[in-house]
Amino acid sequence: MSPRFLDTFRKKSLDPSRSDTVFATYDEERGYRAYHEHCHTLLKKTINNDANDTLSLQGIEHIQAIDTTVASDTLSTIISESNVLAQKETIDYSEMLAMPNTHFIENLCVKIFTPAFEQKLVQYFKSEYCIYWHTILRASPSPQARRSFLWHCDKGPSCHIKLLLYLNGTDEHGGNTKFLDRHTTKRFAETGYLFGPVDARQPDLSSLAKAANIEYHPQQWDMQPGDGILFEPSQILHCGILPTKGPRYVIAFCLLPSPLPWHEALQRTQGKSMSQGYAWHANADDIRKVLHS
Repeated sequence: MSPRFLDTFRKKSLDPSRSDTVFATYDEERGYRAYHEHCHTLLKKTINNDANDTLSLQGIEHIQAIDTTVASDTLSTIISESNVLAQKETIDYSEMLAMPNTHFIENLCVKIFTPAFEQKLVQYFKSEYCIYWHTILRASPSPQARRSFLWHCDKGPSCHIKLLLYLNGTDEHGGNTKFLDRHTTKRFAETGYLFGPVDARQPDLSSLAKAANIEYHPQQWDMQPGDGILFEPSQILHCGILPTKGPRYVIAFCLLPSPLPWHEALQRTQGKSMSQGYAWHANADDIRKVLHS
């Protein structure tokens, strides 16, 4: 950002109150905090209240979600059997893919959400969790970043997690995702950048960071097939890196607190997403009704 543009940007697009307003809307008005507390009261598993894993401390963690062979087999199945559900090319050069096999996601989730991984997530949420939505994304090489490939946080309740599962590696497609940790994101929230207009999203926040005296060290990982990123999308600034060599295949899962274990919740929804098009329920209590709890 040039100094003149930065001054204009401050006046038009920076609002320090906006972050608190967004979380108040979802957590309080839409009832997601009360919903989470309800889920917590139903938890029968033992948890450690002093968890100090990377996800709990920083709001983001790089993991191996599935092994490379499973990732390769999954990708082959998607390439041969999937249909294009929706095109997002005008937004972020991506396509949403659908699998005719209704058991595809269920079978894959059994391999992802192992007992050890389940323990990590229950520890984080202090409750059971569910898959609120899932989507298969194919991003194509493109010349200029848009929307998901610009720095942003996703609107939503303060307590939810996104898992990005990479099915092909960075060396194959050249794409990736950059992140700022929870502390740094809070500093940018104080500037008013978070949850601003889509057309005000930036490909580089270094000038704003300098103006606000924020340590700015975006992090990214060399993603191998089967690697995943767990992160808090409403509290972690993130920015996609466009693929340059070929299509990038990612399966994204949105995880929420749940009154039921994830596999029971997935059975209740017959393997389908509880939300379409990333839309949040207007009242979190309606999620309980979907799960019949």
